Amino acid sequence: MARFFDSMGNAEANRLVDLLKERGIAYPQGIPPERSHQREIMAAAEDLEAAERILCSPTRGEA
Repeated sequence: MARFFDSMGNAEANRLVDLLKERGIAYPQGIPPERSHQREIMAAAEDLEAAERILCSPTRGEA
């Protein structure tokens, strides 16, 4: 697994997780440090390229 994304908040992380889930990409999430709102999302090496396309998509859903 490789670190794929550090979100800036729960809403952003939840949206991205939903998109990854829709496309069947595994997405373990790291436990944020105490009092942190960031959430680390991991992706398997074989899924990293597809996950990055989702993240870079202008609408984050049409990758």
